[in-house]
Amino acid sequence: MNVLIAEDDHAAAETLREYLETNGFSCAIENDGIGVRKHFSKDFQAVILDVILPAGPGGLELLVEVKERYPDIKVFVVSGFNIPETRVKSLELGADFFFPKPLDLKLLLKHLQNSKN
Repeated sequence: MNVLIAEDDHAAAETLREYLETNGFSCAIENDGIGVRKHFSKDFQAVILDVILPAGPGGLELLVEVKERYPDIKVFVVSGFNIPETRVKSLELGADFFFPKPLDLKLLLKHLQNSKN
């Protein structure tokens, strides 16, 4: 399964990529909204999308774009900001799941593995 990680914290993105690749996923990283918009394609089966991204559209705007263009792609929204409201808004906009930061890697892995089936 190909996963796009959209995270502005480079260290967090690399840690997440290493964890997922160790567990059999193929990952790409984009650190801002412009990169996500340019890089995203139907070749990804899932995206892990931070709500706050520099340069370009934010995570919630990208969530809407991804779901409109590729409704079958799983979108997992991540945020450490205003968690209750952001969670509700993300799910209303079509996120498949919302994860508060700090990210529970085991729970994320479980959801990604279930998405493969």
